[in-house]
Amino acid sequence: MKQKNSQFFSKLNSSKEKKPFFLFFFLFKKKKNEFKTKINSILENSINADLSQNLFPNILSIEKNMSKVKETLKTGGSTPKKKKLVDITGNVLNNLSNGKFRVKLENGVLVIAHLSGKIRQNNIKIVVGDKVTVELSPYDLTKGRIVYRYRE
Repeated sequence: MKQKNSQFFSKLNSSKEKKPFFLFFFLFKKKKNEFKTKINSILENSINADLSQNLFPNILSIEKNMSKVKETLKTGGSTPKKKKLVDITGNVLNNLSNGKFRVKLENGVLVIAHLSGKIRQNNIKIVVGDKVTVELSPYDLTKGRIVYRYRE
């Protein structure tokens, strides 16, 4: 078996694609016994064949998948990019049903805005005449969300 391993590592040292193979070792670090049996079976089946043709296509695909895994670990999951919302202050004109309000913005535009979740959770009461900050939707500029109520 030592002779087979020495042939294997001599071919590994001569190959140009060392980086993916060491990534392959890294992936199976926790499952050492499974890794050893897989390598031994590969060595026994293809010791006379060119190992780089048998091993490296699978390892390259593993490397591509690892880059995706690293991205999701950094971001905490795949989250779609949010469009930037426009924050504008305004005054509440009247109270509509279901937690919605008609708000007149600083630029004179009338907007229908609903309460944000944090305002509902904290039981912040909004009445006619309050100064509020509204986040406008980038898709429909006549609808928004009340994010903050200024104290007077």
